[in-house]
Amino acid sequence: MTKTISCKECENNRCLVKNYCDEKWLEKVDEIKEQSFESEGQHIFSEGQRVRGIFIIQQGKVKIISDLINGKLRVVRIAGNGHFVGHHALNYETYPVNAVTIEDSTICFIDNENLYQVFIKNPKFIYEVMKFYVVELQKLESRLKNSTLLDCSEKVAEALLVIKDVFGVNSIDNSLNGNLTRMDIAEMAGENVENVIRNLSKFESEGLILKKGKKLILSDEEGLKKLIMS
Repeated sequence: MTKTISCKECENNRCLVKNYCDEKWLEKVDEIKEQSFESEGQHIFSEGQRVRGIFIIQQGKVKIISDLINGKLRVVRIAGNGHFVGHHALNYETYPVNAVTIEDSTICFIDNENLYQVFIKNPKFIYEVMKFYVVELQKLESRLKNSTLLDCSEKVAEALLVIKDVFGVNSIDNSLNGNLTRMDIAEMAGENVENVIRNLSKFESEGLILKKGKKLILSDEEGLKKLIMS
């Protein structure tokens, strides 16, 4: 079995627990947290499951999926190292969405009762969590607004920019990080796969992106932003 990674040993510099809990409480978190090692494609939680606490991505990538009324899936959010997952459901009895790993991931979990104690004893931590909530809410509101205003090509461009913003790029070839398929991009954009493939080819012909097999390189990020702004 893979060794559990303690908060002190953790190399994730984006984790709010590690960055904003005092040393005493980091030791406490190590005692109370659960840590699991999930392979690609595994559900961290599923719609309808009881909410028990909050998940933190120690290392890896996750997509949050909503089942729409017409039976289609929609990727409503993607999350990477240090991000919370399931936090929007803390006031609910059950999860309204699904969380699925995009790649092999290490996930930490803190149950509701212990999370409350961490909040109470670490004011800096709870302040940073509030800021995280605000940013995530702003992003969600922006995407909801854009879903009604943008056309297909603009939605695909936005999805590519979101992937870069959350996952970054590969340091070797500058391609987008994250093992996202064309279907994943379609579910993020709220479009069908055929439209995504067609627009990716269009973007490549216009010099906005470069395709290397399944990999995508944003060769003209400003051009993609202008496409949305227009």
